[in-house]
Amino acid sequence: MIELSKRMRAVADLVPAGSVAADIGCDHGFVSIYLIQRQICSAVYAADVRPGPLSRAKEHIEREGLADRITTVLSDGLKEVPVRLRGDFQHPAGIEGAVNEQDTDSVQHAGGPYDADGIHAGGPCGTDGIHVGGPCGADGIHAGGPCGADGMLAAGMGGKLMIRILSDVPEKTQELEWVVLEPQSEVWLVRRWLWEHGFVVIKEKLVFEEGKYYPVMLALNCRKKMQGLDQSSDDTAAKSVGEALEKQEKIRQAMLASCFSEEEAEFACDWLGGQLILQKDAVLKDFLNHTIENDCKVLDGMPDVSVQEEKTEKELRIEARRKEIQKRLDLSARVLKLME
Repeated sequence: MIELSKRMRAVADLVPAGSVAADIGCDHGFVSIYLIQRQICSAVYAADVRPGPLSRAKEHIEREGLADRITTVLSDGLKEVPVRLRGDFQHPAGIEGAVNEQDTDSVQHAGGPYDADGIHAGGPCGTDGIHVGGPCGADGIHAGGPCGADGMLAAGMGGKLMIRILSDVPEKTQELEWVVLEPQSEVWLVRRWLWEHGFVVIKEKLVFEEGKYYPVMLALNCRKKMQGLDQSSDDTAAKSVGEALEKQEKIRQAMLASCFSEEEAEFACDWLGGQLILQKDAVLKDFLNHTIENDCKVLDGMPDVSVQEEKTEKELRIEARRKEIQKRLDLSARVLKLME
């Protein structure tokens, strides 16, 4: 059985049970293998833009005897990865954990049913990069195998690259039911992009490993259900989204009541994760203390040019940088106080 690092295990364990996942930037394929061996996914597309790592991933997959469950794809992001056409807010039953047998029997693909393990049972596979009109073999997917991913995971890359991957093929991104992301920079841009494109973060974690902090999040695609979510519905995903939106509004109101501006509250939630703030997450508290300590040291080591009337271009850059760091330090301290 494949073992993962603490960070990558946190990523994999947020993938909804019963899914067909696209593992974007799969590297050596270990996460893809983990998802199958732990029975989290019925099938996986392991995709990477680099032929070398993808070739090694294929070797590892074959060595584990999982070539019939994991399809390797040479692809820049989602461009060459088939994506399953989704219905209106149909999600895997495993958002809360295990897959319900009644749910797996009733999972439907636009154009044909799926059997209990999520594999297409013979109907058309949809549009926009998904083979239509019979078996999937023409686009490199084994006939009788999965007819497209219903969600994607991406880890170990910068936030701007993640946004570019999601933005490059909007016709595919809008069909994804879920995304699990672990951005290693510009996390606030990722959370803001998700919200603006109809994805709601329902679960998030902050992982500390080998001296670094890693945010991990699961977001559901609610483009067709952003308005009027029915809390009484039996749809587990709809309930999860409704609860996430309630938490988001609760922390927003708490921040406004604590004299945060709308802009400050929005940025704090995008940067740190509103649910983590609301939960008073211990790892987030450590991160904020670490940020405050580091920013104080940086400011102490920078020259104070604010008293000078005429400043050189370099001094203007230093002044702008000091203001930026001071603003982050102040925000960190205020959020930490809110979490007491």
